[in-house]
Amino acid sequence: MKTFMKKWKWKILILVYLCFIYGNSLTPAAISSKESGYFLAKIQDFLAGAGMDAWWLTEHLVRKAAHFTEYAGLGFLLAMNTGAGIAPVFCLLKGNVTAVLFMPFVDETIQLFVEGRSGQISDVWLDMAGIYMGIMITGCLVKIVRTALEKNRKISSGSKWTQQKQEKNNEL
Repeated sequence: MKTFMKKWKWKILILVYLCFIYGNSLTPAAISSKESGYFLAKIQDFLAGAGMDAWWLTEHLVRKAAHFTEYAGLGFLLAMNTGAGIAPVFCLLKGNVTAVLFMPFVDETIQLFVEGRSGQISDVWLDMAGIYMGIMITGCLVKIVRTALEKNRKISSGSKWTQQKQEKNNEL
């Protein structure tokens, strides 16, 4: 069971996350607009509380940012599924080309059949950019963390205490 989960956990998470994304696409326009309006009000309140003007922030920008962010999360999952930290970033991009092209088209196609919604090619491009950004950020972050851990391991393996512990283990 442990091997199964290790092998399939990212695939299962991708499937669940796609259900979340496609579920959002199945939401009728009136409900989706209310949700976006809610987040718009919260963000504007936050910016006002921070002493910043929020006149430029519109529901359209909130919706587009949501698209990008949703798909950046998918990019993270795809990168982890294809071995982020093991493979270079360009290999992660290459390994996910089909997903990057296919998933946003399905999303926008779903919206063609939902009341008040429409599939837009500009959203497909935005979604693909989100996936690529998620893959690239994940690849870079995993590499940074791995480098820091290796550096820490080298420092701790050179300490006097660690050397004494290794000598005791060798004696046993």
